[in-house]
Amino acid sequence: MRLTTDQRYSTVAVLLHWAIALCILSNLAIGWVMEELPKGELKHVVVSVHATIGLTVLTLTLVRIGWRLTHRPPPLDDTLTRLERGLATAVHGGLYFMMIAMPLVGWAISSASTRKVAGASLFLLTPLPKLWFVSALPLPDKIVAHDRAVDLHWLGAWIFVVLLVAHFAGALKHQFVDRHSQFARMWFARDKPEAEI
Repeated sequence: MRLTTDQRYSTVAVLLHWAIALCILSNLAIGWVMEELPKGELKHVVVSVHATIGLTVLTLTLVRIGWRLTHRPPPLDDTLTRLERGLATAVHGGLYFMMIAMPLVGWAISSASTRKVAGASLFLLTPLPKLWFVSALPLPDKIVAHDRAVDLHWLGAWIFVVLLVAHFAGALKHQFVDRHSQFARMWFARDKPEAEI
């Protein structure tokens, strides 16, 4: 089924979607393995890359929210049931929340850390300052805040995985079970011009 322009996301929205998705998947993979790395320069670099990607997710998400507020997204398919619409709204809302919350918790971890590791930066250009209300805590409180933020970040990673699986499963269901052009809505597809008669 050929989609009309108003049934597709804009090019900017598509770019932001896939850039954020790539960053999230990369960071989840990095996060699973970086804590197993032995202490040393390699781990410092990997932690810094992880933090930088997280900050990039936060920045791109804020841009995406701004874009969405000023550009109406395509409507949900009319054939979706009330339950499907509710699930789609809940999963999308959860993803947006996590795309903001996870980098902020990671930022708190970095700010509370007593380790001297390479800091995060925005697109590898601008160094990330520490959150003053975290870094200024007395050392015992800072250690507690760090450990709690690490636990919260770990829990958030699993919540992220569940939401991503639900998001992907929904897209697959609409594409292959319901036979709707779900993937084309969030891709750079171009309609071929109609043949002249």
